[in-house]
Amino acid sequence: MEDLQQLRQKNLETIFYPKSVAIVGTNKVKGTVPHDILDSILKADFNGIVYPVSPREKSIKGIKAYKYVVDVPDDIDLAILVFPSSVCHMALEQCGQKGIKSVIIISAGYKEVGEAGLKREQQLVAIARKYDMS
Repeated sequence: MEDLQQLRQKNLETIFYPKSVAIVGTNKVKGTVPHDILDSILKADFNGIVYPVSPREKSIKGIKAYKYVVDVPDDIDLAILVFPSSVCHMALEQCGQKGIKSVIIISAGYKEVGEAGLKREQQLVAIARKYDMS
């Protein structure tokens, strides 16, 4: 059984050296943050597998898109979530259910905006701890 230090090291490796990445919340609109993240990964000649996840799109940049991250049939090393803070917790919960251990959240509206944002932030931390995410 892995100890906590080994688990954290493994999670960091999947952040810095992922074999597969899901861009959750991406779209086809050039100039938007989620589209630009996907575009940058593809232009960087990433050697792994990229999974666009979007409830509105069937494919993005010629790559099959999945409605939800839990719909992706393969394992995912890293998920990049690009959502408003009001719904980010739902995507993070799905990442946990999928077994994704490394997640990058690109959002705003947490403790920097006051009490309501702090509660949203605490909710994300609780989900991450529940699933041993980094």
